[in-house]
This record gives sequence, structure tokens and C-alpha cells, in this order.
Amino acid sequence: KAYFMDATEDKIWKKLYSYRSAVAHGTPVNFDGDHQILKDRITVIKFLQDNIKELIILGLKEPEFL
Repeated sequence: KAYFMDATEDKIWKKLYSYRSAVAHGTPVNFDGDHQILKDRITVIKFLQDNIKELIILGLKEPEFL
């Protein structure tokens, strides 16, 4: 909730995947419509950076989880 609008975790990950697909295929992303819960490009990038950082830390502390 610190990053995105109120939605289930499953819905947020689906929208993130949809966003990834749009970027990969050169499709315009509409943050006022279908991807509204993601707020904007900067928020998505910040979330992914923080998420990856947490995964790296987890991997260093408890590599069996990765």
C-alpha cells in the first residue's frame, strides 16, 4: 500500500506483469485507465528497485530460500 492503490497482492502482480508486457511490446501504458492502481512509471520503478534489494538481502542472509 506504500506504493500502489488499494488492491489485492495478486491483482497488483498481475498489473505489474501487464505493465511489463506493455513495455516489452511497445504498447502505451495508460495510468489513468487499466494500470491506474500502479499510479505511475516512477512508482513502479521504485517498487521494483526496493523489491529486488529485499530479495538480494534475503539471498545473502538465507540463500536456501532462493
